[in-house]
Amino acid sequence: MKWAKICSGALISIMIGIFTVVTTLQHGALAKLQYEQKQQFSERQYEQSREQSVDSQRETMFTSYIEDISKMLHTTSITIEDLR
Repeated sequence: MKWAKICSGALISIMIGIFTVVTTLQHGALAKLQYEQKQQFSERQYEQSREQSVDSQRETMFTSYIEDISKMLHTTSITIEDLR
């Protein structure tokens, strides 16, 4: 009977220890996964921001180009017939 009490006490301690280790490992894996997802989200957000910036610069350059060409055509009075 004494051995049974000792074995049951030891088994309970071992089960609690195993539960603690498994829970800790699961929390670690979950934290790593969440960190990787946040990193990927941040990278996508940065890339989208960079692409929007480049698009904005291109649009500004194109608008400026069109305005300059329009001014030049109006000031020089060039017609399509003159270009032929």
